[in-house]
Amino acid sequence: MTAREFVSSIRANQPERSNLEHRLNTETLHGILSDAQISDSASIYEDHGNEILNLLHNFDLSRLNIYDITFDHDLEVYQDYLFFGWDTIGDRLGYHIPSGEVVSYYLHGDCINYKCAKDDRQFLQLFFELYLLLKGRLETEDQKEKEEIEQQFWLNTTSAASESYWEHYQRFLNFS
Repeated sequence: MTAREFVSSIRANQPERSNLEHRLNTETLHGILSDAQISDSASIYEDHGNEILNLLHNFDLSRLNIYDITFDHDLEVYQDYLFFGWDTIGDRLGYHIPSGEVVSYYLHGDCINYKCAKDDRQFLQLFFELYLLLKGRLETEDQKEKEEIEQQFWLNTTSAASESYWEHYQRFLNFS
């Protein structure tokens, strides 16, 4: 998935206010709806040769927050990694510059905690699947529907990525 496709998909799949407002107070509802907002940056779209970089440099991700996964405005290079965000558990999200593999990196242990995707495009596709999981869980109270949403997420994740990446996404099935 390209950066443009990712942004377009997020925008096209915003949570329905009507599905949430009867269950949530106004402040919580506003927070949930704003967490999925991506604005265009003021500059003209520029290709940076990597879809994660295209996303970071061409769109405002300051409000995007999916399961406490966030993106940084400033990038950080450490050894062979370019860090671009934070994972749910406080690890850095980055990609290995030589291979392009996206990882969750535990800085204090100086090691990879989870492998997230084989490359930038796969990461954006799987991150979008994670967004759909969160959105689906928020919009329904029906346990059977939630289970179907979780099954669809797992099917889409496991069909898109090899087994070495599944552990990173499987842990989100335990979130309520």
